[in-house]
Amino acid sequence: MGRRVFDTPEITAEGLETLVYDTNIECNFFNNSNLKHGRYERAIKLFDRFIISLYPFHIVGRYCRALAYLGMGEKRKAEVDFKKCIDWIQTNDESKRLFDRYGDKMVHLKQYCNI
Repeated sequence: MGRRVFDTPEITAEGLETLVYDTNIECNFFNNSNLKHGRYERAIKLFDRFIISLYPFHIVGRYCRALAYLGMGEKRKAEVDFKKCIDWIQTNDESKRLFDRYGDKMVHLKQYCNI
């Protein structure tokens, strides 16, 4: 769908865009059904195909892939993703923006990477 370019008394165009984006992040990443139901291999495959391959700076997607690795007992792979998130936060403005906005939900990232 396209962007709405007008405000209403209930919500501004920018407010609606923020709401939609936050809802997407919440539903498809932090509350991802594959992660919730232990379908870790499927989650990894989908994060790889639709997020990380297209948007390598998307630290929320990379973080959630790391959670799937943890769920599978692949701690080293998870740590690689967590550390890559830190690299992106330090070198990419969009990654930094994502961390500033959603960092409070990425508790493992803080634990593993001392931020």
